[in-house]
Amino acid sequence: MGDGEAVARVWRRLLGKPDLVQHGVAAGERVFCGDAPGGGGLIRLCLAFRGGDEEAAYQVAKRFARFRLVTTGWPLRIPGPSVAPALREGVTWLLPRKDRHGRAMLVVNAGRIHPAGASVAEHQRAT
Repeated sequence: MGDGEAVARVWRRLLGKPDLVQHGVAAGERVFCGDAPGGGGLIRLCLAFRGGDEEAAYQVAKRFARFRLVTTGWPLRIPGPSVAPALREGVTWLLPRKDRHGRAMLVVNAGRIHPAGASVAEHQRAT
């Protein structure tokens, strides 16, 4: 489940979508495929979450790419300084420990969103 060949097949399918290519999906190879063979990457996570089903993993990855690149125009990796104002409002907290897989954990308290502060979209981008 989530082997390198499956990741490569899903990645090739993403590269075959003209709208995603037009919006720069190829520059996101490290986000989708991971930084090293056998390591991380959104496609590997999609495969694990969908029980190794390549079609289901492809659909999740494709929807993520469309949302980030086409619909919102947000980059695949969002730099910290660009979301600092929203983070300073205390709506999103980074927990001090990581989960059992070494991933960062966030808590979002929507009740702390202030009408005069950052927009909901800015808070979404910060998470």
